[in-house]
Amino acid sequence: MRQTIRTTLASLILLLSLAAPAAAAQFEEGADAYEREDYTTALHIWHQLADQGEAAAMYGLADMYENVREIKNMEEAVRWFRMAAEQNHATSQNNLGRMYASGFGVSQNPAQAARWFRMAAEQGHAGARNYLRLLCLPAQGRYTLPSSCNGGLGTPNPN
Repeated sequence: MRQTIRTTLASLILLLSLAAPAAAAQFEEGADAYEREDYTTALHIWHQLADQGEAAAMYGLADMYENVREIKNMEEAVRWFRMAAEQNHATSQNNLGRMYASGFGVSQNPAQAARWFRMAAEQGHAGARNYLRLLCLPAQGRYTLPSSCNGGLGTPNPN
């Protein structure tokens, strides 16, 4: 019985160690296709990886849906950024924060923007730190400062 468990665990470890490099190689294939502007191939590769839970592929899809004119789809961009952000992908968190701050692709929501910026900033994302500081400056009548501006990375709420 012990030998069977050891064999099974060894097989599982081997399988997992081989899967990560394969996924990385596939992601690079998608990135190469993106650079060549072969968006059909990039979408196909990254969709396969994203469906397997790869946050970097989710980010790649979101970026394409946000920025590539031929396939631009803001609903899809938001969906994929959110899925990657929920897996702690800092750049996706930053981009989702940017979308909520500007109202681009979603309804403007400073509290949601601050939430996503803070999550990315806590992972060391410099852009998110800057956005959070800007968002948390005195509002000058535009909107009420989000409560997440109190303490931490942003300018404290003067209220």
